[in-house]
Amino acid sequence: MDDLRPTFRRGDVLTAETINALVEATGIDIRGGAGVQARRTRRGVQITGIQPNTSYLAKATSDFNVRSGTTPGTGGLDLYYIDDAGPTITTLGISVTAYTSSNKAQTSGKAINSGQYCWAEQDPFGVWHTMPLECT
Repeated sequence: MDDLRPTFRRGDVLTAETINALVEATGIDIRGGAGVQARRTRRGVQITGIQPNTSYLAKATSDFNVRSGTTPGTGGLDLYYIDDAGPTITTLGISVTAYTSSNKAQTSGKAINSGQYCWAEQDPFGVWHTMPLECT
């Protein structure tokens, strides 16, 4: 059997084969965590994948116009997370194009201003949506 010492880091993908090998090697219950749900059944341990997080803190890298009828405003975002060690707002190093359905303009006339923090979420079709977290 391969070496199963825990050397996993945030963002690593754990395969079903690795998790099953851990269950077999340890002979103990595995508790669920980010991306994994585990429970003991009559037949053994059932491990189920959980859909990854699709909502993020973001910062606009461009202005977003307000929605016009059914045409959303569009712009760029960088995705972030809060590192509890600081706490510090830290970039994930991921940039996406997103849409806003907001029809409320800020004093600048834009729905979201470049540099403004907002909330971003990816829908089941892979499209990113955003709304401002703060007004200017």
